[in-house]
Amino acid sequence: MRRILYNAGIGFFPFRGNHESGWTGSAAEEARIYPQIVNGGTNNLTPSDVLASGWGHDTYIDPAAPAGAPVCNRRQFFISDQRKRHEYQCYYGGLSYSFDYNNVRFVLIDQFENQNPGGNLSSAPLQQQWISQQLADSTRPQHAIVFDHKNLLGGNHKDNIMGANVTSADPGDGSGVNWSSLSSANQTALAAKQIAEDDFITSLATNNVTLHLWS
Repeated sequence: MRRILYNAGIGFFPFRGNHESGWTGSAAEEARIYPQIVNGGTNNLTPSDVLASGWGHDTYIDPAAPAGAPVCNRRQFFISDQRKRHEYQCYYGGLSYSFDYNNVRFVLIDQFENQNPGGNLSSAPLQQQWISQQLADSTRPQHAIVFDHKNLLGGNHKDNIMGANVTSADPGDGSGVNWSSLSSANQTALAAKQIAEDDFITSLATNNVTLHLWS
């Protein structure tokens, strides 16, 4: 799939999920496999050992090296028809990053950086200032789309972008939880998580975010 996109000159800009974050060294490997997320460089520089491995690829794809034209160059994206250039901004070593294309700002959040393997914790609250800066930027395009791996409040998984549910009684946002039954540590954790959720939702709502998508 990566080779198909690269050869067609289509940009591919991923972010990790909790399964990837559980692998030892996954942050460094993500940056190695997809150097475009670290420095905004050309989109077809995935190492040859990855492309040759067959992992995640259709076995019927010709093993030719990627030949598509670069989508972007270094810290700027180039749109082929108008040659417009947009600043590329990155955070947390490129694992969370944003870029502009035509009339959309894309913000991709890796909530697993600097956290324990398995993705049970979230670094998203630590990134909120950066997220808000990307969305409130007066120079950004009209639309904004935010991507992350976990939901705001799920019907099944009660962990979300801001972290795991604090106790088994927590539906994910703390609603209905008997606070008096919580330990002092859990009360503190739940209050912090609710504040982080409110800050994130407020940032989306007040900055004309067209879509918030999670995978």
